[in-house]
Amino acid sequence: VQFLKMITPQNMHGNIKQLQRFNLGEDCPVFDGLYDFCQLSAGGSIGGAVKLNMKKADIAINWAGGLHHAKKCEASGFCYVN
Repeated sequence: VQFLKMITPQNMHGNIKQLQRFNLGEDCPVFDGLYDFCQLSAGGSIGGAVKLNMKKADIAINWAGGLHHAKKCEASGFCYVN
């Protein structure tokens, strides 16, 4: 999480080992506002799970959750946060 907070397009070239460690780059690009996006995306999934667990919803969809890794019947990797 700390890495997502500090990485930017401007400093990513000095952090190649960390980018590889966290699988950021081609498949999951670094962009301005990445950390804020991750907070919103993860928060949407958590909020949906809370509503389901509290029986306040029957279905919860986070259109930003998982992005291109999301599949109907299986997990398929990470897109920044899980």
